[in-house]
Amino acid sequence: MKWTRSISILLGTVLILSACQPGSHSRGKVTACIHEDITLLEPGWQVAWSTRIEDGYIEDRPYVVRDYLIMIDRDISNPTQKRIRAYHLHSGKEVWRSPWFRGYPDRGTLRIASASYIAGYANASTTVFVWHVESGELAAQIEGPWVFSLALDDQRLYVHDYFGNFRAYNLPGGKLAWERQLPEAMRGGDLFVTQGRLVVSLLTGLWILDTESGQTIAEFPPNASASAWLYEDTFMVGDEGAALAFLQAVSIETGKLVWRERCWPFITYEPPAYSDGILYFPGGDNGLKGARQIMAVALESGDLLWTYQPEEEIGILSGIAISNSTGYVILSDGTLRAIDLKGGQASVILRSKALYDLATYWTVDDGEGGYRVPGVAVIDGYVFASFGCQTVYALRTPEQTGK
Repeated sequence: MKWTRSISILLGTVLILSACQPGSHSRGKVTACIHEDITLLEPGWQVAWSTRIEDGYIEDRPYVVRDYLIMIDRDISNPTQKRIRAYHLHSGKEVWRSPWFRGYPDRGTLRIASASYIAGYANASTTVFVWHVESGELAAQIEGPWVFSLALDDQRLYVHDYFGNFRAYNLPGGKLAWERQLPEAMRGGDLFVTQGRLVVSLLTGLWILDTESGQTIAEFPPNASASAWLYEDTFMVGDEGAALAFLQAVSIETGKLVWRERCWPFITYEPPAYSDGILYFPGGDNGLKGARQIMAVALESGDLLWTYQPEEEIGILSGIAISNSTGYVILSDGTLRAIDLKGGQASVILRSKALYDLATYWTVDDGEGGYRVPGVAVIDGYVFASFGCQTVYALRTPEQTGK
C-alpha cells in the first residue's frame, strides 16, 4: 500500500493496536525471585552495576528520563502500595524515591514523564503528584475528581477526570491554566502532547486541542475504541479487546485510516518500538509462553518487513528497546537477546536464573496482586534489564567497553 505523505507527516500518526491483555491470576506461591543471578553468554558484555530492592518487587519495565533510570516497585509487606525510584544511569546510585501510592495503579499510570517532570497517580485516585526529575521534589499536587488519564510536558500537566473535564495546570506550582469538557468524555480516554497540541482519544472520536487555551483545533470520528500510548511524535493505540488482531494507522492530520493489517500484536502494555520508519513489536499468541515472534512493520504502508521467531516453546515476554540498529528483548527461557534490526538475526547476551515470566504473570498470584513482568531500556551504550523480580541490571555493551 502506498502512502505519499512525507516522514514528518508520518510522525503525526495514530497507530491502533488491537490485541489481548494477559488474563487473571490464580493463587499460588512464587519462589523464582528468591535467588536472582545472571550469566553473561556474549563476549564483551559487562555488568556495570546492579541494584536490588529489598522491600519491593519491580512492577513495570525500567525506563530512562534524562540521566536517570526510573523504576516502579510494589511494597512486599503491603502490596497495595507502589512508588517511583530514580537511579543515576552510570553509577546506579539511588537519587530519590517518591512517597507510596495506595491502591492498584493501572499499568502506565506511574510513568508519565517529560524532560523536567514525572507525574503519578493511583487508579481511581483523586490526587495527582508531579515531581522534579532531578531532585524528586514535589512540583505540584493536584486534588480533584477521580482521574482517567494524564499527559505532561515541560510547561503543564493535563488531566482527564471521571466527569469529562479536561484541565491544564501550569508547572511548577499547579495553577489552573484552563479547563473544558468534551462530549461523552465521562469514560476512559487517552491524552498525548506533541508540538503544542493535546491529542484526546475517546470512544466517540479524536480531538486535537491547543495546549495554550484548550480550544479545539480539529475533531475526527473514531476509528476504534482503544487505550493508547505515545512514542515520540507517533501515537500508539492498543485495543483492549481479545478478539481483534489488527494494526491500524490513522492520520491525526486528517483522521483518515491510512492502512490496516492483520498482525496480532501481543504485548499491549508497552508501545511498539520505533526507529527509522519501522515499528518493532512482539506478535502472535504463543499461549502462556508469551508472543510467538517479533515483527518489523513499515510505518508508511503497514508492510511486514521481517519476523524473528525463537526456538519452539519459547516466547517473547517484553517489549523491544532499540539502540544503534539493535533491539533488545527478554524471552521466556530467561534470556536477554540482541536482535539485528536490519534482518532479524538474534544473539543471546545473558540468561537469568530468576525470571518472573509471563506464564507466572498469567497464572500465579503470590498474594500480592498487581503486575510484574520483565522489561528492557537502553541508552548511550547501556542496556538496563529487569526480570520482574527485585533486581535491575545495568549492562555495558561491547561497543561501550571497547571489546
